[in-house]
Amino acid sequence: MSPTGKSSKAPLCKGCIVDRNGQPVSQVQVVSHIVNAAKPQVPQSDVSDEKGHFLIAFDALQAAGDGQLKIDFLREGVPVRVTQRLVGLDDVNSPVIMYELDEHTQATADTEAHYNKQESIPTVAITSHDFMTDEHEAMWASIQNVTVNIGFANFLAYVDKELANSSCAINGAHQTTIDEHSQLFNNYGVNSYELLDSITEKFMYERIFDHEAPKHGDYLQHIVDSKLPDWQVESRQDECTGSRLQIGRQHLKPLAFCPIELIWSYWIEESLLMQAFNRIALRFQNRSSVKQGPDPLAHLEIDPLRPLNNLIWGFIQNEGKRLSLVRRAYEYDHHYGIQLQGTAVPKLRPADSRVGFLGEFHKLLHIASEFHRQTDDVTVRADPFPVMNAIYDVHIKLAEGAHNQFGDLPTVARKEMLMMQWIMARPEMREFLNGRLMVPQSEGWMDRVEHMKRIQGWPNHSMQHFVNLANFGEQLMVSIRNVNWSQVKQSSVAGSWATYWRESIQGYMHSYRAVTGIDILDNDPRMSDNPSAAIYKQSA
Repeated sequence: MSPTGKSSKAPLCKGCIVDRNGQPVSQVQVVSHIVNAAKPQVPQSDVSDEKGHFLIAFDALQAAGDGQLKIDFLREGVPVRVTQRLVGLDDVNSPVIMYELDEHTQATADTEAHYNKQESIPTVAITSHDFMTDEHEAMWASIQNVTVNIGFANFLAYVDKELANSSCAINGAHQTTIDEHSQLFNNYGVNSYELLDSITEKFMYERIFDHEAPKHGDYLQHIVDSKLPDWQVESRQDECTGSRLQIGRQHLKPLAFCPIELIWSYWIEESLLMQAFNRIALRFQNRSSVKQGPDPLAHLEIDPLRPLNNLIWGFIQNEGKRLSLVRRAYEYDHHYGIQLQGTAVPKLRPADSRVGFLGEFHKLLHIASEFHRQTDDVTVRADPFPVMNAIYDVHIKLAEGAHNQFGDLPTVARKEMLMMQWIMARPEMREFLNGRLMVPQSEGWMDRVEHMKRIQGWPNHSMQHFVNLANFGEQLMVSIRNVNWSQVKQSSVAGSWATYWRESIQGYMHSYRAVTGIDILDNDPRMSDNPSAAIYKQSA
């Protein structure tokens, strides 16, 4: 405790330093400072004698004006702490302040003084292991960027840009001049729909095939090298003519990295976008969508849809060229072992169903969430080995379904659903349905479909959950499918995967629980159940 003093006369500080037993302590340097003074002062010091006494006369305090006296104690140059115990009297009855030296703070003071002399103070902390590397992060980022680039927001901007161009191809045949957006709706017959179809197909081609595959662990290249050597094409020189010959057999449709997954179309299908648009198309034709009773859309006036007449007309006329619900349902089952449920879905008789995939995928997400808990606990070294084994199991299941219509059907289904989203996002649809405008949505078509679900009495879960399931599910499956996990031997690669995709994993599990009531995080025994049935059961 430092004494303070302020006086009009020259201050005098007399003190005595003792230990805990009251014995005097000598050779303790006492340094006095004047703080908070109007003028800076030079510190004064004294050293305790063999009786522990010291004396400081601070004549400069009077000249400093307002100020306080602060005393520091040093032993062998190291600051020490003292405790003011009592005020006594010396031989001439002058007040003496008694200071007791705290011997237990000596080691702490020595340590502090030692490190204070260093250029930097070392920090001791427990940190979790970082599984991310630049190589892995670049691979995951490339997959994430592709799936984002083909999203609805970019598609909307792309259509606006194409409609603003001076010309646009229709069906790859002739050119049609487009000066304003309104000209998209001024065509007769199916031209407007075909124009939108052409723009969407161009968008899909540029965004899907105009990029490079992940550099690390190229799964498709491994398949070609190990199982299809006759697909390798070598260039040799003809000894007679000197020309270059291509030796080998080139496949008509070479394998290429596909950044989209049919799981995106499945979850958009479960959001009932397709069913909602089909009901509007029936109302457009003055056809009731129910067998008995009044049509839920009968009271809605079709007049607001007049600017969209040609688009909806083209949609109806091209029904035979689009994918049917049955074809999509069979492919969902072939890829992921998932079956749609509803009155419009017939009973399926699949030849090859991916039984067990859903359970393996959800098991992976649960194991990854346990890995995240371990990484959050800095006292535990997280083990990514179970994650690597679970990824391999899912990778094999995905590879088993990469046949038949793989690549073609996901691409066409994505194109058709993007077109429906664009039409549903039009202001004319807003005027027709009069949905809840004040509910925030990430994409312009979502509130229209949500309102249709309320009108029809369908399961009315938030559209945002279905969009999250589509986007997060696609990113996770693309990252699992297109890496050659059968050749990955370092578990740190799986740790990198789980670390990078943590937000997607957690977002998928949260939205899955919201629409199905099945909690993957808690290892719900229903994780392998068909989600379509769980959705209807959850809303019942």
